[in-house]
Amino acid sequence: MGGWLQIHIDGIEQHAPGGPRQFRRFAKTRRRMRRPKVRDKVSGEPLAPITALIVDDDSTAREALRLLLEGPEITITARCSTAEACLDEIVRQPPQVALVDMRLHGDPYAGVALIREIRALSPATVCLALTASDRRGDLLPLAFYAGARGYYRKGYILGDELPNIVKRLAAGAWELDPEMAALLLREADQAGQTSQPPLFTPRERDILSRIARGERAESIASSLKEGEGAVQTSIRNIMGRALERRDTRIGGAL
Repeated sequence: MGGWLQIHIDGIEQHAPGGPRQFRRFAKTRRRMRRPKVRDKVSGEPLAPITALIVDDDSTAREALRLLLEGPEITITARCSTAEACLDEIVRQPPQVALVDMRLHGDPYAGVALIREIRALSPATVCLALTASDRRGDLLPLAFYAGARGYYRKGYILGDELPNIVKRLAAGAWELDPEMAALLLREADQAGQTSQPPLFTPRERDILSRIARGERAESIASSLKEGEGAVQTSIRNIMGRALERRDTRIGGAL
C-alpha cells in the first residue's frame, strides 16, 4: 500500500507508517495529547486514574494496548501473558477494568474461563473481551455469559476509541462492537423467517441498529429523548435475549 507497512498484532491488521517503531512513537504522541489532568467538574480536584490490566499472550499486542491506553486518565497495573499471572495480579491489586484476549495460547475458550475467574475473585472488576478472529460472533454470548460487559474486535479498538471504551466501562456502561451488533440483527432476521417469536422488541432493534451504525449510548439516548441509563438497561436486555437464544451452545462450551 505505497509506503505503508502492514503490522500483524495477534491477527490484527494495523497500518502504521514506518513500521512497529514508528507505530510506538505514534501511540506515544497520542498519549501526550491526553496529558492534562482530569479534574472533578464540581470540586476541581484531580480525579484518580482508572486502573486497567491487560492479559494477552502476544507481547507486541500487550505493548500496543499499553501505549494506546496509558495516560493521565488510565493507569496500567499489569500486563500478563497467562491466565495464572493475571489471576495473581487480580488478587494482589484488583483493577477496575481487565482487558482479556479471548483466545489465549490458541484456546478459543481460555478467555471465557478467565473472565469467569476474574469476576469470581473481584466482582467489582469490569471485563472487556477482545478478539482478533471471531467474525461469526461465536464467542460473543460466551463472553457475556461469563461476566464480560464489553466485547470488541481488536482491529476496531486499536485507536483513540480504546481509552473511551475503557472509561465508559469503568463508569458502568455496556459496550458492544458495531459489527457484532449487526451480526445480532442478522440473527434476529433469520429467526423472524421461522415460526420462532421475535428475538428483540422493536425498541431493542432500534437501539441495536444504532449501535451497528457506530452510535454510542449517550447519542442514542439523546435521539430517543430518554436517559442514558435506560439505553444501557436495554443493551443489557439485548445481550440477555441473545444469550437465551444461544443457550444450548453456551451449555456445551462451559
